[in-house]
Amino acid sequence: MINGFYRGNTFKLPVSFTFEDENSVVQSIPIDNATVYFTMKKKLTQQNYDIYKEITEHTNPSQGETEIILLPEETMVEPGVYFWDITVKFTDTDIHTFISGELTVKLGTTNVNTN
Repeated sequence: MINGFYRGNTFKLPVSFTFEDENSVVQSIPIDNATVYFTMKKKLTQQNYDIYKEITEHTNPSQGETEIILLPEETMVEPGVYFWDITVKFTDTDIHTFISGELTVKLGTTNVNTN
């Protein structure tokens, strides 16, 4: 689960898409040709995202593995609590939100510039 990150820092999140089959064996969900989205909002009701990241190149797509990387300029949002989710679009009609939650963007001593 994601607890949060520091504003203005690089944030890397390795992600593996899996499920348990009928025998309780963990199976990978291939994400070849899929698009993974990481989205984040301060308020669920707001129209725009505070952070929106689209990932089309994956670290090991046949095993359902990718990495979400937010660059320092992408994490320069107002400190506070945000709602986030990770969604996978397999095709135009096959879209699934796999996980969601809340995280905290923290203000560190070296990234206090509000620009």
